[in-house]
Amino acid sequence: MPSNADTSNAARIQRLKAKTIATYHKLNPSPKGTAYSIKDASIQNDLREGAMPYYQQTTTQTRTLVQDCCNSEPVCVPPGQVSNLQVTYISGTNNTNFVYSMTWNAAPNATSYTVTTTGGAGEIVYSTSGTQAYVHFNDNGDSIFTITAINACGSNPYVYTIPACFPAGTKVHIANGETKNIEDVQVGDLVIGAFGEFNPVLALQHVLVGNSKMYKINDEHVTTDHHPHVSYDKKFYTMDIKTIENSVYGTDMPVINAEGKTEMRHLDGLKKGRIQKLLLGLPLKTIDGSRIVTKIEEVPMAFETKLYNLVTGGSHTYHADGYAVTGWPSEKDFNYDTWSPV
Repeated sequence: MPSNADTSNAARIQRLKAKTIATYHKLNPSPKGTAYSIKDASIQNDLREGAMPYYQQTTTQTRTLVQDCCNSEPVCVPPGQVSNLQVTYISGTNNTNFVYSMTWNAAPNATSYTVTTTGGAGEIVYSTSGTQAYVHFNDNGDSIFTITAINACGSNPYVYTIPACFPAGTKVHIANGETKNIEDVQVGDLVIGAFGEFNPVLALQHVLVGNSKMYKINDEHVTTDHHPHVSYDKKFYTMDIKTIENSVYGTDMPVINAEGKTEMRHLDGLKKGRIQKLLLGLPLKTIDGSRIVTKIEEVPMAFETKLYNLVTGGSHTYHADGYAVTGWPSEKDFNYDTWSPV
């Protein structure tokens, strides 16, 4: 600093101000051919005396020093997923055997929807209007519905299938003491119920995994997360109580009858409050007594994987991989408190 420089507090503040402005412009250079007019006399003096870097002015321009912090590019937001899907069986028509009505809550940011199906035979999706669609089937085979929310920024699919329970290869205990793979069980077979009773198989249920979660219990038994299992003290447990009580029980679903034809059947189910949460440490009823649940792990399965369930009479139970499970239960003809027919 020159020996004759002003050393007063005011002068020091002016030099600090000049340095701050100079540093800003060094880090934020202006377009070529543009400079800034310095109108403060003390700062001009500091420039002349070498107290701060000097930026040569090629043109004169007054500029407000405001940092642009808030102007960002518009963000394109894809739609959310549909929710609260309700699927209702209606009836057949002259050209189709099965008709379903589907309604759902609007997905966030969605402008339109599409409904598609996988599997089955003779499927016709039509009348998709707003948040409702009708699906017709000429033959009610294994099917998955996909409802896709759409807008200009993308899409978001929601996959739904009619729930079922066990994969192929699950061993079912037959009244003669043998076991059958669940996919080989036939209408008319007698299966062993939860507490030794013989229950007739009335119909078969064949569907796909779809959006169901699959779990393995004790490294030996694979099931959907919402299929009820029977405990040694005649209680019922599952991992997803809400789904079985609110989305499965009380609905009409397609089953295969003794003639091999598909028909609709009503699933009464257990009364609300009877099913409890399946947790580690609980004793489940098995073909040879009981077994403590020591491990539960989710297992991934492709949504096209076939699942099987049995519609049974009597106590509406059977054994899958040795574990006592429900087979379309109904409290209209069986008392689960006394474990006896009504």
